[in-house]
Amino acid sequence: PAGFAPQQILTMRVDFRGPQYREQPRRHEYVGKLLTAARTLPGVRQAAVTTARGNLMLVLKEGEPVPENRASRAAPVSSVSAGYGPMLGMPLVKGRWLAETDERGAVLINESLARRDFAGTDPINTRIRLPWFGEKGLGTIVGVVGDMKYAAIDSDPTPELFTHQADSPLSGVTLAMRIDGDPTAAAPGIRKALATIDPTQSFYSIMTMEQALSESIAPRRFNLLLLGTFAFVALVLAVLGIYGVVAYAVSERTQEIGIRLALGAERARVVRMIVGQGMV
Repeated sequence: PAGFAPQQILTMRVDFRGPQYREQPRRHEYVGKLLTAARTLPGVRQAAVTTARGNLMLVLKEGEPVPENRASRAAPVSSVSAGYGPMLGMPLVKGRWLAETDERGAVLINESLARRDFAGTDPINTRIRLPWFGEKGLGTIVGVVGDMKYAAIDSDPTPELFTHQADSPLSGVTLAMRIDGDPTAAAPGIRKALATIDPTQSFYSIMTMEQALSESIAPRRFNLLLLGTFAFVALVLAVLGIYGVVAYAVSERTQEIGIRLALGAERARVVRMIVGQGMV
């Protein structure tokens, strides 16, 4: 199970290009306009943005020293807008969702990270270090969400954090929208409408969430197809080989079969004898 509801979700990616988007405030301003426009489009029920799974971040509680094995405390971080979790159908296990009015540094974690780093304790309101806030910058865990498989449906969930996109540096975002009706049919009109916000920015990787999940197992599907093709060819060759051997054996026993029939053997019995010996 994916852990959320991928049906009727359309996604499209935009990366910031051009000198006008060198500064982060301009990027966040564009994202705000993008969300406002997407939520007002006909047929769009909900809209949110995410940076998708980004770089690994070292998860350290306030005052906790850096461990020798950094990999054991690392987790990918995604910056998302308020409403991203409910739009996906992500389950909220404890605490609350991110809100538009959140103070700087609100963080969500998934169940896998809660089990790994907060076993036996309540992570809600625990403060952790956020490196882009500076050396002493801290964020506060406000909620725990269920594990999801939205990047690779064929792998086990891993620890993950979600921060508010308004607090995070952005290089590009993925816009996700839950659509009334067929997302594929609605995609061209939505793309055209959103392109008017800034024609210099282009959308790509336009697909449904179900297509994205399907692509995540494309290598396994290809390997299965390849294996199945070779297995079918091997089966055909084996059948042809067995047919050739039995046909040769029958041709060598033509006189014997003729004598059996002349002595009154039934044709069906002769066929059963030949086929039985061939099967053996």
